[in-house]
Parts: sequence; C-alpha cells; structure tokens
Amino acid sequence: MALVLVSLALITVYFRESSGGTLHSAQRIGVSILTPFEVAGERVSRPFRDAYGWTAELVGAKSDNERLRE
Repeated sequence: MALVLVSLALITVYFRESSGGTLHSAQRIGVSILTPFEVAGERVSRPFRDAYGWTAELVGAKSDNERLRE
C-alpha cells in the first residue's frame, strides 16, 4: 500500500513540475543509463523471437497445405 501511495505522489509531482525539474532530470539520467541494456536485450532476444515466428509460420503453412489438399 505504501508503494502505491509513493507512486501516486511521484506521478503527481512529476506532472506538476516544469520540464527542467528534478524528476524529469532523474528520468533523463535513468533513460540514458538503461538504454544500452535495452538495446543489448533486444539484440539477444531477436534471434529467438525470429526462430519462434518462423517455426510457428512453418507449422501453420503445413496445416494449411494439408487442409487445402483435402
């Protein structure tokens, strides 16, 4: 419950302060620190997502092929 109240307070302050405020600055710093990790995670996970998509499409195409042959 305390985390919800803190979150609501931070959101309220964030939207009421100017774009150069403390929370906006903290957000920019956080984004600049975490962006390389996000990019790395995307690059690592992309081949697995592509392999899953390829396999799912292959299975779908095989079932469509069997259905059309009937």
